[in-house]
Amino acid sequence: MAESNVEVFDAALDNLGLAGVELRYYVRTDLLGAAERAGGLTPAITAQTAEALRGLCDGADAVPLTCSTLGPVAEAATGTTSIPVMRVDAALAREAVKNGGKIAVSCAVETTVEPTKFLLHRSAGTCWPGAPRPLWAGSAAPLPPARSPARQ
Repeated sequence: MAESNVEVFDAALDNLGLAGVELRYYVRTDLLGAAERAGGLTPAITAQTAEALRGLCDGADAVPLTCSTLGPVAEAATGTTSIPVMRVDAALAREAVKNGGKIAVSCAVETTVEPTKFLLHRSAGTCWPGAPRPLWAGSAAPLPPARSPARQ
């Protein structure tokens, strides 16, 4: 999670009136930085991220991961932890594609592009069966086949 997201999540709790919910933040800029330097997830970064996520499960009810670059690791953790580990952008992708149409995506770092493409492809097929392949970056051509970032 980026430091800038702390205020966003705190404000959301206040707006929803969830006074009894306690949020603990764990910011690991080193993991995103390593992924940026490597050009994406590597087995070592995946292992470090998975270890960090498992450690966060102790004493928590859920662990949301806000980093799209590291998001595939949260999905891979599903079923291997005692509590839900989820990628926040998955809900955003499902909502974005559910009615079809054009979607604009702003990626802050290059390493977010492939995981975001994969997530949108999968979400479009899940939420909108028979959906045409989405377009990327305003191009007239469909996205190239998505590859799972966790398998790169």
